Amino acid sequence: EIDAKRHALRFALGMDWSVVAAAKPCEVEQLYQDNLHKGAGLSTPFLQFFNLWQTSDSLKQMAFGLGAAVATLLASRRVQLYGDALFVKRPRDEMTNWHFDMAHVPLDTKSF
Repeated sequence: EIDAKRHALRFALGMDWSVVAAAKPCEVEQLYQDNLHKGAGLSTPFLQFFNLWQTSDSLKQMAFGLGAAVATLLASRRVQLYGDALFVKRPRDEMTNWHFDMAHVPLDTKSF
């Protein structure tokens, strides 16, 4: 959860990633409570976790297994994992409005 809060601080407050990454967990928690918790100004509608396959052997095995299946379906020698993300909505998190995420995907293609 602390990494998700680091991510929220980075994006919502525009903080430099190196500053957020170097902050102690207690500092991250205080910044989050002061700036992003409901009623304190900005808010984050959910927790975000990225590249979980890098820290979970079971998710890595699943991702690589799915990659092999996708390569077979596409008749390709290989496919590349761009990344993964887990978004967690807690019971009292605010609603997320309809939106597009393509602006967050830096791929040089329009072939989707």
